[in-house]
Amino acid sequence: MIKGVHVGGMSHALSYLDTLEVPIIENTPHEEDLKDSMAEAMQQHPDAPAVLVRRHGIYVWGTACSLSSDTHTDLVLLYTQEATGKRQRRRQRYTAVHFDIAEC
Repeated sequence: MIKGVHVGGMSHALSYLDTLEVPIIENTPHEEDLKDSMAEAMQQHPDAPAVLVRRHGIYVWGTACSLSSDTHTDLVLLYTQEATGKRQRRRQRYTAVHFDIAEC
């Protein structure tokens, strides 16, 4: 799945040995109020192909709709693996999702 994720959603695809970080921001009552925290997350994590919004969903981008759709699918599968038991651990409140793919 990592090979379907591109650096910053635009550049080359990640490899098995790469680490993927996706920032998590807090949700707001209105989608337009996410603008500032989304911009800050994108500046702090320029290589991230997406931003996860707590209790809402994920914003993904790429050079084409098909690339964004593929990245979304791959990230959902990676999150599912992480959450459902590839690594059993207590629930934590993350500020960013960090995948060291070589350890999965």
